[in-house]
Amino acid sequence: MQAQPGNGRPRLLLFSEAVTLAHIARPYALGVDLVAAGFEIHLARAARYDKLLGDALPQRHDISSITPTAFNAALARGAPLYDFETLKAYVDDDLRVIAEVEPDAIIGDFRLSLAVSAAVAGVPYLALANAYWSPYCRQRYPVPELPFVQALGPTVGQLLFSAVRPLAFALHCLPMHRLRRHYGLRSLGANLNRVYTHGDCTLYADAPGLFEMRELPDNHHFIGPLNWS
Repeated sequence: MQAQPGNGRPRLLLFSEAVTLAHIARPYALGVDLVAAGFEIHLARAARYDKLLGDALPQRHDISSITPTAFNAALARGAPLYDFETLKAYVDDDLRVIAEVEPDAIIGDFRLSLAVSAAVAGVPYLALANAYWSPYCRQRYPVPELPFVQALGPTVGQLLFSAVRPLAFALHCLPMHRLRRHYGLRSLGANLNRVYTHGDCTLYADAPGLFEMRELPDNHHFIGPLNWS
């Protein structure tokens, strides 16, 4: 990474998507470790969880985020978590903060828009994710607690979900496909795992022994759990 001329330290911009505490806590914990390692850290987040964080990362920048209620409601319906308009607004917000901070690199935790905004800004993007969302994880998908499962029961529900899951996941990819096309970027395809974890580098905040993984490409790395309390 290129050091900034002002203080000689590489400058990193961390983005948190404030829909769950985990997506806030992990970047915060990573940022604290990176400060100790000599990096200049800026944290971009919606402020709703600030009272739960310490003061170790004082350089903070406000960004918009959907509410946890909206996020959980979409999960409960099995609907896409973000529509095109929301993602486009996120990109505008991301680019504003990127221009203010001028980072050497960006790290984001489930801020899906960064796969576009970092590319548009020409800044390397490291996506922080769980290994079970990796496109290289050998994964079996249990049926979520969706409304039709309550009516049909778990056995029939699992059979139906397994049959329609590839199509459902593909539909969840459409807003990102449209967003990338809007900015002239290549599609990530109909692979939701790829959409959720795409970056110039992907960092898995998990212990590698807990997951059955295919061979990872050189830009995918396990960094271990990020402990925060």
